[in-house]
Amino acid sequence: MLRRHAAPTRHLPVIHDGKEGECLEALDRFQVPLDSTRDEAARILRDHGYQFRNEVLGPVLKARRSSPD
Repeated sequence: MLRRHAAPTRHLPVIHDGKEGECLEALDRFQVPLDSTRDEAARILRDHGYQFRNEVLGPVLKARRSSPD
């Protein structure tokens, strides 16, 4: 599965559907900085009513950091 961005030649892989995809969307929606630690990201998400296990949040943050832009 690919996510289309404004530039028509730029596509990034979406991690997964389910919890990982929901976590990624929430991180983007609330503009969690890419350099946030897992604990900082978890706090921001909790402040907005989201909770994800460390087993979900950690890999999503890592994948998000490694993607271009």
